[in-house]
This record gives sequence, structure tokens and C-alpha cells, in this order.
Amino acid sequence: MRNAWPTYALVLVAAVLAAVGCDSTEPERVTTRSASVFVEARADVTLWDCYEVWVDNDNDGNPDEFVTNFCEPTIEAAQRLMPWNYAISISIIPKGGKDEHVVTSVDGIPGSSFDPGNNLDDFVSVTESDANISAAAPRANQDNIYFLNGKRVSPGSPVFLTINGFPVDTPNILTASPSFDFEANSGDTIIVRARKQAAGQMPPFLPQEPDPHLLLSAGLVVGGAAVTPAGSSTSTSADKSGFTFSFAVP
Repeated sequence: MRNAWPTYALVLVAAVLAAVGCDSTEPERVTTRSASVFVEARADVTLWDCYEVWVDNDNDGNPDEFVTNFCEPTIEAAQRLMPWNYAISISIIPKGGKDEHVVTSVDGIPGSSFDPGNNLDDFVSVTESDANISAAAPRANQDNIYFLNGKRVSPGSPVFLTINGFPVDTPNILTASPSFDFEANSGDTIIVRARKQAAGQMPPFLPQEPDPHLLLSAGLVVGGAAVTPAGSSTSTSADKSGFTFSFAVP
């Protein structure tokens, strides 16, 4: 289902247009600038220790057969990256204009996943997984069963996801990676809207109780420098929540 975005987004854009409007007798100079959007998701999670399980079949003290992988929760908690699907739209209102149009990336990719006719699934975009890996606590052998090569990881780690059979798509933003890159002209207003996919439509690798405070956030780089947009660039922790922000290109 393609849901309408919050009406406050229109108010935000109108305010930005009013703020950047000005009169000048100087000849207009249009400068084209590169722009990039980055998106990530983070959550508060319990870390897990994951081990390779080996068996010493001949009881000589040397494990000789790999059997399976095993993970158990620790008492350590942390905020970590989570691979999460989301819908996103990146558009521009040209300087002096009122009509908003979806951008196209420098590679020809449409800048919206919920624009009818663009052949992109609404939630095709996926944030990066958690690359943090540390050593797990040593785990005692059980008779001839050994727990080896322990790794402490989060539920958003490829280690945890693979061991537990949770399918996660390749990280991308509208099929581009690692950022969505496009061009904007001086005086344009860039508008970014994004929304998390519902937890019930994701693989259940992230427990929802207690609240993991999953936050979706985005960054905007214009002309090679990170900028501070108007509006919010981070969602709330509520399920399916999102954000809308804009930036007037100088």
C-alpha cells in the first residue's frame, strides 16, 4: 500500500521556500552541485556470543569434526547498526518554482521507491548491517563437545543473521550503494522523505520486547560537505515511523 506522507511536510517545504526567496537586480548565476543521501538504522540490543561447535570423536583431546554453530545471549547491551528495509523519496523544487519533482541519480536511478511506474518495490532500500565483532567469552567444553572461535556480535551482524538463517537483502539506497548521488542547482530545495518498514514485515531477528528503540536516520552531503537540513532527519522509535527534511542549496 502506498501511504500519503504527513501533511506537515507540505508546511515545512512552504516555510523553506518563503525563507530562501529574495529579490535581486544582479544577474542570476546557476551553480550545479553534487549531492548525496546516506541512510542508516540503529537499535538498542543485547549482544550475543556465537561459537562453532566441534566434536572430538576419538576422545584424544583434539576436536576433529565441525557440527554446527551456536549463539547465546550475553548481559552486555549496546546501540548497533541494524539492516532494515525502508521506503524513501528524494525530490527537488527548482529555484523560484513551486512544483516538486523526483530526482534521478547520476547513474540514472529514480529517486523514489513509491512513485507509481518506477518499477522499484516500496521497501527495496536496506540499511547497512553491523560490522562490529569482538571476542566472545570462553565457553567450557561439554565432554567431547567444544565451543570454538567465539564471536560477540549483535543481532544486526551478518554472523548472527547467517547462523540463525535470517535472510537480509544487500544494503542499498534505491538500489544504489553506499549512497544515492545526484545533482542539484544553486537555489533548489532538496526534500527527503523516508519511512521504516513495519517490524511485522521484517525477518524477526530484532526482538520487539523490550522496545529496541529502532531509529532510521539520514545524512545529506552537498558540494562535498555535510549540511544541516530543516526538519527532522531521524525517525522516532515507533513502528513504521519516518521523517521529512529539506535543504535549500546555496
